[in-house]
Formats: sequence, structure tokens, C-alpha cells
Amino acid sequence: MKRFIYIILLFTVFTSCKKALDETAYSTIYTQDFYKSAGDAEAAITAVYGNLYVMYSSGAPLFASDWSADQTFPRSVVGRNTLPLFSYDPLYSVQLSFGRSNESPLEIWKRAYQGIESANWVIDKVPAIAMDEARRNSIVGEAYFLRAFFHWMLAKNFGSIVVKTSPTNSIDAAFGKSQPIAKVYDQILSDLATAETLLPDYNAGFVKGRVSKQSAQLLYAKAALYNERWSEAFQKAQAVINAKTYSLVPSFVDLFTAAKKDLTRQEILFDVELNNTTNPIRQSQVHYFYAPLGVSEYSKGGA
Repeated sequence: MKRFIYIILLFTVFTSCKKALDETAYSTIYTQDFYKSAGDAEAAITAVYGNLYVMYSSGAPLFASDWSADQTFPRSVVGRNTLPLFSYDPLYSVQLSFGRSNESPLEIWKRAYQGIESANWVIDKVPAIAMDEARRNSIVGEAYFLRAFFHWMLAKNFGSIVVKTSPTNSIDAAFGKSQPIAKVYDQILSDLATAETLLPDYNAGFVKGRVSKQSAQLLYAKAALYNERWSEAFQKAQAVINAKTYSLVPSFVDLFTAAKKDLTRQEILFDVELNNTTNPIRQSQVHYFYAPLGVSEYSKGGA
């Protein structure tokens, strides 16, 4: 009798396993009850910016190239003294030496595509939200800017990449083919041109950390330079100068002084503000490697 019970139980286990294997895979992204209010729109664009904090807190956008070229000299901690010996595969797609992948090209690749995905949802969903029109336009403009920024980060580091301009709402939509570099830059500049029409001009009362119309123009100029579109770069850079909304700080050192971060916003058109505290979201050690001599004096509390 006991043997019969065991056989029945074993059959039940095999049946359950087969059922589980036959289940359809569904995305974990759920948007039906989101993107309904102004608060949802604000939360969504904040999430796009959040990808920048994760990317730059790792230092990968700077470290991946500069450490391998001996342009900076890491402190002898957790094996960082080996980083000037960085080596990469021929396609510059993965780090071969030293195990801190969050400080490698892999981190740039991963975080940039996460940022693009977040921006695509904002661009797709926020225009239909009933809210203040000016703020809604600004949010969408910020998303276009950030999508362009993340694509630019990928293009300047990896060359030909997959361009994503729609949210991933199915498994098939998660895949795509890499585009020629000229087409990648076409999309980057198109997004920045759209952002320019939606974003407001910078002013003294601008919300800290937000991108402005001039931010989009300047990134357009910089991206155009990378793609050797000289006349476009000149035109957009001149537009920023002519706007007269930004000015240089009195001293270069001010840019590295945490106590003067409000002052430095008059010069910095777009940045990611991190600090040297134990905050796991906004922490960075970049200033230890890039700030001027006397870094301990200038970077306490921020960078």
C-alpha cells in the first residue's frame, strides 16, 4: 500500500513540472495602472535620470578608458593597482583582466540600455497624460535628451550599436540589429533636435539637475563633432553662446568645491552630481582620481 502511494506522488511531481515548463513567459513590465497622472510622469522621468547616477557612481564612463591608457593612477586598494593593466577583447565589449566589471565597458553598455528603455517608456506614455502642458512637454523633452545621451555614450565607446526607439513590451521587441554609425548619429541628433523644441531655456530659478534647451543644443554640438558634422556643431554651439543664459565661474577650482555647487551651475549645462558619503545611490569616488591637487580640501561632501 505504501509503495502505491509513493508512485502516485512521483507521478504528480512529474506532471507539475511539465505544466511549469509549458507556461508562457510574460514580461515583468506592467504599465496598465501607471502613466496616468502628473505624479506618475514625474516619477518616470526621475527613474530615467536615476540610470545616470548608477552609471557614474561606478566611474565606468571615465575609468574604462583612462585607467587602461595610464591617464590616471588608481590607489592601491581592492586590487585597483592592477587597473592600468586593463585588457579588452578586440570588440571592446568585455573586460578580460580584473574582476570589477562595474568599472569596465560592460557597465556602460548595461546601464546605457537600461536608461534608453526607461526613456522610451516616458516618450511613449507621458504625452497622453492630462497635466500641465508646459511641464509635460519638458518631461518628454528631458526623455529625448537622455535617450540621445545614452545612445551617444554607447556610440562613442562601441561604434555600431543597436538603436532602440520604442519600449520593450514583448520578448521579440528586446532584440535588434546594430546600425551603421552614421545612422546611430542620425538618431542621436534627431532626438536632440526634438528635445530642443520641447525644453525651456535655462534661468536662475531652474530646477537643479534638470536639462535645459541649451543642454540639448550643447550635446548636439558635441555629438556632431564626434561624427565630423562641423557646420552643425558650430551652429549649435553658437546658439548656446548667443542665448547668454550661462557664464563661466570665477575659478576652475570652484567646479570641484562642494560648497560652491550652486554657483557652478551657472557654467555647467549638464552634469551628474555625486558625493563621497556612504549614500549608496549618489556615492562616487571619481573626484579622488580627477580633481585637482588638494582634492581632500575641495571634494569633501561632494564632487
